[in-house]
Amino acid sequence: MAELSLVQRAKLAELTEQYGEMAAAMKFIVLTETRELSPEERRMFSVAFERVIGCFRYVRHVIVVVVIVSVTKFCLTLDRRGRS
Repeated sequence: MAELSLVQRAKLAELTEQYGEMAAAMKFIVLTETRELSPEERRMFSVAFERVIGCFRYVRHVIVVVVIVSVTKFCLTLDRRGRS
């Protein structure tokens, strides 16, 4: 069986929701090709990086919420001890 092209790998990664793999393939295409990307390749590039960045933003949001809740609980605990 012939080896998959980078574009085919990126499409397969998109289908399996492996956006990190998709982004890596598209990044390699952009850095090594001298031609302009096709409309489909531009779409794939955009989707890959939007999803990867979206995951980072989600994780950052979760961390911020956890920190806020932890600090709030700590402050409430200190406040209760001070009133006793």
